[in-house]
Amino acid sequence: IKSRGKLGPWNKDDLKNIPLSGDYTFDHIDLSVFHGIAGILTAKGEFNGALGNMETQGTVDTPNFEVVHTKHSVPIKTRFTAQVDGTTGDVTLRAVDATILRTAAHFEGTISSKPGQHGKTTALNFAVRDGHIEDVLRIFVRESKPPMAGKTSFKAHVVLPPGKRPFEKK
Repeated sequence: IKSRGKLGPWNKDDLKNIPLSGDYTFDHIDLSVFHGIAGILTAKGEFNGALGNMETQGTVDTPNFEVVHTKHSVPIKTRFTAQVDGTTGDVTLRAVDATILRTAAHFEGTISSKPGQHGKTTALNFAVRDGHIEDVLRIFVRESKPPMAGKTSFKAHVVLPPGKRPFEKK
């Protein structure tokens, strides 16, 4: 991770309100540390606000995203805006616009802690409008050719709990 910017003035008694701004790059992030997925991610963006309420926007490129059990990698590119609490690591995804092969998808949601729970829960709402069902299915099916093809539009809500279970089991 490379980051450049401004932080402070420092106030150890009020960490959430320490001002900050800058830009960042994440290079060669190995997604295989998350059980059940793989790929190498690169991200670039900007941030500003306060440590406990940071606004960020940028892009993420994963040219080889894979759900491991399918053995199919697909390119995924995204543009996003998010709010981050740098004191807890909780994230509110305000808008994530992704392209999966030829299909555009829009995501919103949270990655956050829950009281009494170790780790973060991811809750996403997403929608595809006039996409290609085979592009979406390609990520999740083992067959060399997805079982369906054609135009699709749909909305979904997905919750991924924390833990070491593989992605497809969550």
